[in-house]
Amino acid sequence: MVKTKIAQLAPKFVLTIMDDDVAALEQRKAELWEAKKGDIVLKGFRKGHVPREHAENAIGYDNVYEDLVREVVARGIQESGHKVVGVGQAFIDVFAKDQPVVARVEVWLEPAVHALDASGKKTYEGIEFEVPEVLVEDAEVEAIIQRMRDAAATTKTVEREAGNGDVVIIDFVGKLADGSTFKGNTATNYQVIIGAGILLAEFESQLVGVKVGDVKDVTLTFPDTWPAKELAGKQAIFSTTVKEVKERNLPEVNDDFAKQMGYESVVIAREKMREGLLLNKQQQVQSQVEQQLLTGLIKAVNVDPIPESMIQQQIGVLIQNMLDGVGMKLEDYLKKAKVTKEELIAQHQQPAMIDIRARLILKAIAETENLVVTPEEEEQALKIAQATQFKDMDIETLRKQIDREALRINICVKKAMALVQEKAVRKVKLEGGPALQQ
Repeated sequence: MVKTKIAQLAPKFVLTIMDDDVAALEQRKAELWEAKKGDIVLKGFRKGHVPREHAENAIGYDNVYEDLVREVVARGIQESGHKVVGVGQAFIDVFAKDQPVVARVEVWLEPAVHALDASGKKTYEGIEFEVPEVLVEDAEVEAIIQRMRDAAATTKTVEREAGNGDVVIIDFVGKLADGSTFKGNTATNYQVIIGAGILLAEFESQLVGVKVGDVKDVTLTFPDTWPAKELAGKQAIFSTTVKEVKERNLPEVNDDFAKQMGYESVVIAREKMREGLLLNKQQQVQSQVEQQLLTGLIKAVNVDPIPESMIQQQIGVLIQNMLDGVGMKLEDYLKKAKVTKEELIAQHQQPAMIDIRARLILKAIAETENLVVTPEEEEQALKIAQATQFKDMDIETLRKQIDREALRINICVKKAMALVQEKAVRKVKLEGGPALQQ
């Protein structure tokens, strides 16, 4: 039987573990010896024929049965009832034949969250947040329709000067005012829709009036906010050759056009587009609301100091997620971003601490409110995980392999977030007006 006792040695703790089931310990030592003896080599003995007692004395009792010590420590940590988030150095106090195992191990515990104040009041209730008024303007719907018309447009070659809305096929070679070249300064058979805003407006506007065969110098100044910083604010001249001018014909907005786009009618198309825009805005607002609530929770709810091991682990998660998002290896990212690994870690220090505090608080709220996960909620979460994160794994395999405890904690965290929002003070912020409390 494993017995444990913990003592604080700030900022860490020391967990004393004792396993006094001597018979089980000796049985396990015998099993370990049988598995290891074939690999032991000592002078004067053939490989695999070293007497057990001789090996214990020559190699060291601790070394022969080191796996047993690790097993006892792991079992002690698991059965201690403490939320251990980091393990340090282990010290063996008693480890001998026919004796209990007594060991001490440095551990870091999950920080305590003070969800209740001294009077018993819930510190996570009454968080204030603002909700912007969600509106969909007619112009936003018409913009979608216009993009659909642009995508469905047909073109025909014309023998005239180019005008706004026409397609112009050009070759160009660009140079800076000092005659130097730059990356992306040339193109062949480049298609420009005049007035579409794909290129700089200063470039597109100078193509109005050109015709096939024209060679024109297009002069422009790159904006100060231009992504390529070496070009920002500089003047460039593009020698442009016009190879073709095409007239674009956009379909009329009628029921036939709507049906081609997958809708029953123009009226229904506008309704569906409006609904989609509204849903997208509501989702964006909900994300903003949750961020406000998390910020408020971190200010309102006290959390004990976070162990460095937790911070470093979360920094690793954030960096890996970032690398996965851009599809790069760490070394390649460091070169491209022109940062050192230490600088990258420092950049993620504060976000990691915020993430840890927020999750700890939400877990504590779930425990305080006795939030539970129903089998239906767990099954739904499994299906969502399979559809979004584990697309290459069938649902039955996922059921066997997924960490159920982590899954349930994630569900409880989401339920705690919903409860915080329910108990929060909601303010509606009208466009151009003050926030109104609800």
